[in-house]
Amino acid sequence: MAVLRDLRLRQAAAQLRVNELSIQQIAANAGYKSRFSFARAFRRAYGQDPTRYRAGETAPQGSRAKVSG
Repeated sequence: MAVLRDLRLRQAAAQLRVNELSIQQIAANAGYKSRFSFARAFRRAYGQDPTRYRAGETAPQGSRAKVSG
């Protein structure tokens, strides 16, 4: 399950960088039923909220993306 989650979050991160879909749509594409659960999982993996990631803001000092790739 962790591998599948990591792949979905990696795909979501790519969509956030290059796509104008809403975060709700990206969350659904990644298999999440709610924006909240998607944001929580994304924050755990990337150290920041999807909105900040999309805006190109850097992760907080000392945090690193846990998703390899």
